[in-house]
Amino acid sequence: MLFAGQLPNIKGPEAGQPLRLMPWQRLIFAKLFGFVERGTTTRRFRQAVVYVPRGNGKTTFAALIALYLTFIEGEGGAEGYAAAVTRDQARILFDAAQQMVRRSPEFRQAFGVAERANAIYLEGTASRFVPVSSDAKSLDGLNVTVAVCDELASHRTALVYDVLLTAMGKRRHPLLLSISTATGNDTGIGPQLWDYSTQVLAGLQQDERLFALIYTIDEEDDPWEETSWVKANSSWGQAVQPDAIRAIMRQARNNPAQEAAAKTRHLNVWVGADEALFSMRAWGSCADPSLTLEELEGRECHIAVDLAATTDLTALALVFPSRGPDGRPQYDVLARCYLNEAAVLEARNASYPGWAAEGWLTVTPGNETDMRTIEEDLRSLAERFRIRSVAFALAGAADAPGARGRWSAGGGVPHAYG
Repeated sequence: MLFAGQLPNIKGPEAGQPLRLMPWQRLIFAKLFGFVERGTTTRRFRQAVVYVPRGNGKTTFAALIALYLTFIEGEGGAEGYAAAVTRDQARILFDAAQQMVRRSPEFRQAFGVAERANAIYLEGTASRFVPVSSDAKSLDGLNVTVAVCDELASHRTALVYDVLLTAMGKRRHPLLLSISTATGNDTGIGPQLWDYSTQVLAGLQQDERLFALIYTIDEEDDPWEETSWVKANSSWGQAVQPDAIRAIMRQARNNPAQEAAAKTRHLNVWVGADEALFSMRAWGSCADPSLTLEELEGRECHIAVDLAATTDLTALALVFPSRGPDGRPQYDVLARCYLNEAAVLEARNASYPGWAAEGWLTVTPGNETDMRTIEEDLRSLAERFRIRSVAFALAGAADAPGARGRWSAGGGVPHAYG
C-alpha cells in the first residue's frame, strides 16, 4: 500500500498526485501479498483473475503490481511483461507503468529504475519490464516473474496466456495477472477463464493458487436500474462518474445497436455478440411462463433443431404461427435443450449444473448427447402436431451416439432442411 503512494496518478482529476488505492484495489493487494505458504515467505497465489467494467482503474493497479514485483521485491534478473494480443494493446499497460516511472524522479533515484522507449529496467539486478504480444517474433524463452495479460476477453486463442503460464516454472513465486472486461467474444480464453473462476469461487473447483475477483450483475438484476450499475462498477463515484454512466445507459436502453456495448463495457456482461440483432429487453417482455404444449395440441407448427455432441447444447424449437386479434401474424415459440450428463457434472459451462437442477435441460446419459433422445422426441411431436417443416444443423453431431448419416423427414413431416 505504501508503495502505491510513491508513484503519481497519471489520469483523471488527480493526475500528478500520489496514487490512492480504492477499496477494491486495496483488497487485491492485500490478498496477493498478504497470504503466504505456512512457515515461508512464498506467496500463495500464482494466478490472479480480475474482471471489472471499463474505466474502473484496472490498468493502474495492474501497472503498480508489475512494477513492484519486477523492481522492488528484489529478485535477481526479474522479468516483467505487459502482454496482449497486439503490441498496441500491450503498450497501453506498459505506457501507464512507464509514465508513472517517468513522472516520479524520487522513485527513479530511490530504486535506481530507468526507462527507455520500449523497456523499464534496473541494471543493478538485471531486471526489466517490457511489452510483448502474439505478433512478436517469438514468445518462447521467457522466464516470467510477473506478467499482466491485458484485455483477456479479446484473445481469441489461448496462445499468449498459455505461453506466459508455462514460463513461470523457474521462479519461486511468480504471478500471472489477467485483467479484462467482458465482450461479445464468447469463444476465446476470456470466457473460459471467467467460467473456471466462477467455479472456483462457488467451490465447484479447488484451486488454491488462483485468486479471482469479478464485478458484474446477477441474472435477476435489471440492467437498466441504477442499483445494478453501482453493483457492477467497483469504482462508482470515484474513477467511474455516475452522471456519465446514467447518460450512456439511458441512451442504450432505447437503441438495440448500443445495448450490447453498454452491457459489456459498463456492466461486465457477456452478450455473445458485439451488436444486438434486436433488443433482449423487448424479447424478454414477450415471455409467457404459463404457456404449455398441451394448450397448442393439434396446431400447425415448424421445428428447428441445432445439434451438438459434447459441450454445447442441442436445442429443439417449435414455432406455432397464428393470427392475433388485430389480424397481424403472431407466433408461439417453445424450446427444449439437451445435454449429456458429463458436460453437466464437469460444468463445462458454469451455468450447466444450475440449469439442470432447475429443470431447464434434458440430460442424456454418458459423455456425449444421445441423438436418439432427440429423434424419439421428434417422432412424438409429429404425432401431436401438424408439422409443416423441420430445419436442422448437423455440425458437431456426426459422431454422437444415435447420429446417422442421413436424417429423414418421416413421421408425417413434409419438408426437412439440412
